[in-house]
This record gives sequence, structure tokens and C-alpha cells, in this order.
Amino acid sequence: MLTHTIKKSVQTLSVLTIVLGLSFSAQAAVFPTDISSSLEQSMTKQTTELLKMAKTEIMLSIETQLAEMMHEMSTTTLMSLESDMAVATKKLAKVKKTTKDNQ
Repeated sequence: MLTHTIKKSVQTLSVLTIVLGLSFSAQAAVFPTDISSSLEQSMTKQTTELLKMAKTEIMLSIETQLAEMMHEMSTTTLMSLESDMAVATKKLAKVKKTTKDNQ
């Protein structure tokens, strides 16, 4: 009877050891998957944030360049208008002088 109880205990212990060993193996296999999944999610989130920031930076750069170009164009146009106005004023002065001399 004692031998039978010892055999039964050894068998139960063996089964428990195998089950626990398989359980730990299964958990060890799950951990790398969880870690890689977590890393993948984190990298995806960071990549998305970086792309948003890059898009914002590009848009700001384009807006700045556009504003600079518009300012330069308006300045150039203003200078051109001033130059044209000066030429027109000189011509008008000549016409007035010629008209005055002819009278």
C-alpha cells in the first residue's frame, strides 16, 4: 500500500512537473511576442508622430518661403513703380518746360 501511494505520488509529481514545464515554455514563447508587439506599436506611434512633425515643418518652411517671395515681389514691384513714376515725372517736367518755353 505504501509503495502504491509512493508510485501514485511520483506519477502525480511527474505530471505536474511536465505541465509546469510546458506552462513555463508557453509563457516564455508569449513574452517575446508581447515584447515585439509592444515594440512594433511603439515604433509605429513614434513614426506617425515624426511624420506629423515633418509635415508641419515642411508646411511652415513652404509658408515662410512663399511669404519671403511675396515680400520680395511686392518690394520689386514697388521699386519698379517708383522708378516708372520718376521717369513719368521727368517727362511731365520736360513737357511743362517745353510748353512754357513755347508760350
